[in-house]
Amino acid sequence: MATNTTSSSVIATQWSKAETDSIQPANQVVDNGQLTNFSNYASGTGVGEIDTIYHDIQVFTSSSTLKRYYLFSGLDQGILDSTGTVKFSRIKSLTIKATTNTAKNMGVQFGNSSSSGWSNFQADAIGVRPSGMFHWGVGIGTGIAVTSDNQEIALQPLTVGTGTLVAEILIMGVA
Repeated sequence: MATNTTSSSVIATQWSKAETDSIQPANQVVDNGQLTNFSNYASGTGVGEIDTIYHDIQVFTSSSTLKRYYLFSGLDQGILDSTGTVKFSRIKSLTIKATTNTAKNMGVQFGNSSSSGWSNFQADAIGVRPSGMFHWGVGIGTGIAVTSDNQEIALQPLTVGTGTLVAEILIMGVA
């Protein structure tokens, strides 16, 4: 089966703020802007290219346990009519999104929770709350290496609330 893996990623944040000077009310400062990141990955293994995508959806409750993703030794994934193991040697993009079904004040955190944690990326856990998203990408770079002793990302619920939280993880890179 031939595979052609491509991706376009667009992250945009816009803001508008107007502030009046409390001493001189006629003075108003306005700050409007937009931060945009667009990454377009072609199919391949070079700079600005990907050949592997992994996507997973997890439903967490306040009593859920840690969900571990082993990037180097393999992630099981079914696509269309086949199943396979997805392995990465370099990661070029990672997105974590938290949506909520019934959760109140509940979130999900991710990090490198073990001795094989993906330490080249980050050492501390990052929390993502309902309706929140975390995205990291290298754009046109070569990505961050994944090895057998530097491969694990873990998701776990932040147990400050009740209900269920749906978390999605999208990993793109090179096998």
